[in-house]
Amino acid sequence: MTDLVSILGLDTGLGHFGYAVLSFHRSESSGRLALTAAGGPVFSVITTNKSDKKRQVAATEDNIRRCRELTPPLLRLIHPSSGLNVRALIVEAMSFPRNASAVAKIGMAFGVVAILSEVFNLPVVQLSPQEVKKRLCGRQNASKEEIQSVVSLLYPMTVGVVSNGLAEHAYDALAVAHASLDTEVVRMVRQIVV
Repeated sequence: MTDLVSILGLDTGLGHFGYAVLSFHRSESSGRLALTAAGGPVFSVITTNKSDKKRQVAATEDNIRRCRELTPPLLRLIHPSSGLNVRALIVEAMSFPRNASAVAKIGMAFGVVAILSEVFNLPVVQLSPQEVKKRLCGRQNASKEEIQSVVSLLYPMTVGVVSNGLAEHAYDALAVAHASLDTEVVRMVRQIVV
């Protein structure tokens, strides 16, 4: 048993991979379980870039390189030495865009999550985009802006942490993590805290 456990919310993508950590700890004043979203390095976006076209790198080779770039920062978050005590990975279930190339890239980013899950023996909780919207906004057709607004209200310490161009991905990661709080896996994680 420990005094802090965390879940890692992930917004998978090859170019922009959002992540957010929700931590549970025992409040000293009330003795109740407290939920916090840590700012700074545990609410952010990992970015990877395509290779320069002048290099004439095959797309599949380039995508593998980009997966390798995603892995070290995620390893640092999950590794026991991080102090975060991550006990579950939370991801939005894959939705399939119309573009085959985008599907392949999302699939490869999910592969990174699957490998990390295996290496650290962590459960993966998947929620559909509709489940996330329903749990945060009360309806399945909520807009991205509505989701970000709710997340900003729930976790005001995250506002402005990530630049506007990338914030959507970090907020999506935090949204899926928050939406998972009532899942069986996360309820079990929360019971680890004594």
